Amino acid sequence: MTPGAAFRSRMDAIRVRLRLRACDSVGEGAKLDGRPTIVGDGAIRIGARFYLASRPIQSHLIAGRGATLTIGDDVAIGHGAAIATYAGIEIGADTRIGPNAIIIDTDFHVVGNRLARAEPARITIGRGVRIGSRVTVLRGSRICDGADVAAGSVVRGVISEGARVSGVPARLFVPAEHDSASKSVAEVVMRAFGLSGLPGSGDGPREIPYWDSLGALKLLLALEEAFGVTLSERALLGAVTVGDLSAVVDRAVARGANLASRRPAH
Repeated sequence: MTPGAAFRSRMDAIRVRLRLRACDSVGEGAKLDGRPTIVGDGAIRIGARFYLASRPIQSHLIAGRGATLTIGDDVAIGHGAAIATYAGIEIGADTRIGPNAIIIDTDFHVVGNRLARAEPARITIGRGVRIGSRVTVLRGSRICDGADVAAGSVVRGVISEGARVSGVPARLFVPAEHDSASKSVAEVVMRAFGLSGLPGSGDGPREIPYWDSLGALKLLLALEEAFGVTLSERALLGAVTVGDLSAVVDRAVARGANLASRRPAH
């Protein structure tokens, strides 16, 4: 690393710490894209290698008085997310939360009586969970390890380990037909990195600006949102071109379809 790059890296780390200063503890390697709103009247504890996007829409992390928000290692959260606790929220390691997700442990009022205050109820999200864009997780919910919640779903209650769920309310997921012509990986790459045109199948980090370690996290979230799949960081790191990414996504879509076909009917 050149002296100039080392200096910029140190300055980036200082900026991240300043923007997360309302947190009680933050692990090493935290990265921010934009300026989130952090309100730590209670306790906020964040693990290592945390990623939080706040562009183009600002994200919010809020811990009310007496509540604790605990986020494990290697958690990535997309832009526009709102996570607020007044009892307690725990998010396990290696969990990814898509853009515009809402996770809140209170309804603020009792249904049918807006003057009555509802009691908050803890939310627990396990390890390796995938939560899609625009998902709402309501008070008292528990999402077990490895579960996958599709975009636009509403979760209330318990989602079992490894389950793929979707809908309002969230229930076992039935995948739609994959249409690669209308929703190509190249289009997702173009939108994620703000390119003026579609990249070629042989284009990679050398040809595409911002396709670095931070950009790869952003791209992973965008691909999971667009295709409703779960992608591993290892698989993404092994993809060095847009064509490689397409193959990774195709395998994930096929894997999801096979799992759904083997799942017993309820």
